[in-house]
Amino acid sequence: MAVLLDLTETPEGLPTINTNFAFNPNRILFLTARFVQDKTSPGMGKDLVYRDPWGQPYVISFDLNDDEMTRDFFYARQKVSQRSGSLGFNRLTNNVDSMGNTDQFQARGRVMIWSSGPDRRADSSKPANIPPNADNICTWSDPLIQESADE
Repeated sequence: MAVLLDLTETPEGLPTINTNFAFNPNRILFLTARFVQDKTSPGMGKDLVYRDPWGQPYVISFDLNDDEMTRDFFYARQKVSQRSGSLGFNRLTNNVDSMGNTDQFQARGRVMIWSSGPDRRADSSKPANIPPNADNICTWSDPLIQESADE
């Protein structure tokens, strides 16, 4: 979060991984978040954990190899994301295994963001459309949608 917020230290004055802007040398502010005074309220905590309206951390995954595909540790799992073969819930696909029998489901786009939603639970042994995962809050960026929106 320190990189996304362009911070070199926490609100408490502790150094972050972004010391001397090492991971954000152009000093780009990628995220604007409301800071809160504790480590449990919705918003950006003093611990630099970004929390949803129910106080649960957002999970943010990035496309780090610039292939416009993002794989998240939770939603990559076959048990969570497989709908039928290589097609998954939430617009995810398994482009590695046409049968979808591997934990390689991914989103087309550069960023995946999700939280466990109002029930504050997620279970990697259950499909995305079954509780407790059914109420998870998910959003993925799709570069094709983004491009057409920019035109």
